[in-house]
Amino acid sequence: MPFNNILPWMQTPTRLSNRVALITGASRGIGRATALRLAAEGARVAVNYSRDEASAIAVVREIEAHGGTALAVQADVRDPEAVEAMASVIGDAFGTPDILVNNAGTLAMGTALAMKREALNEAVDINIEGPLRCAQQFAPPMIDRRRGRIVNISATSAFGTAAPGIVPHAMTKAALVLWGKHLALELGQYAITVNTVCPGAIETETTMPGGALHEALKDIRKQQINHTALRRVGTMDDVAGVIAFLVSDDAAFVTGQAISVDGGSKDFLSRSG
Repeated sequence: MPFNNILPWMQTPTRLSNRVALITGASRGIGRATALRLAAEGARVAVNYSRDEASAIAVVREIEAHGGTALAVQADVRDPEAVEAMASVIGDAFGTPDILVNNAGTLAMGTALAMKREALNEAVDINIEGPLRCAQQFAPPMIDRRRGRIVNISATSAFGTAAPGIVPHAMTKAALVLWGKHLALELGQYAITVNTVCPGAIETETTMPGGALHEALKDIRKQQINHTALRRVGTMDDVAGVIAFLVSDDAAFVTGQAISVDGGSKDFLSRSG
């Protein structure tokens, strides 16, 4: 998506100028939209990917085509050695990140009583271990500089039970919310903010017209639209805009929060902590 469609009101990107941002899992979906948005606002962006190198490079090329600066960098965020190597690559190219967006995640399926151990382990490894490893790697330089922004991407499933059959996902996303609050408490004295964004029903490449899941989820999308105050499903740019605010100086006094981006779901899932 061209930057002009994301920020039609911005002629010269300044809000994140001289900042370095790492977005994990940024080759597609919300991660891709966030990479484009932060680059549009002036940040130099590291586009992390685990397997899909071609898509990550495509994100970089799109950013560069509109005058931004970006780098594709491979790492499995569950692997401390891979995360350390990624930090070295980013440091050599851009300097140490001021902004960390822990977006990489997985939707592990399972019910409360019939949850497979493999599904739970996968969810813990990616949804909890990944953000933990990245924070352990990138927070210490932020502490040294007394400046930094960390945003974790959870989900509204962390707050309740509206969607059945996703217990491993919901459990780990809920844990991510609480971990983020503790991290905010630990890092606040260093002027580092930590917040969690919890998307609700969001259209992604796979659910939009032409996507692999568009037809299968059509009826579910209608239910979700009727269940929100804004009467629509969210876009990836809706989420990216909230993230861009949280990593900017405009949110310097916002930390330890779990913010729902769900169009005003008309049930308890709209509660933020």
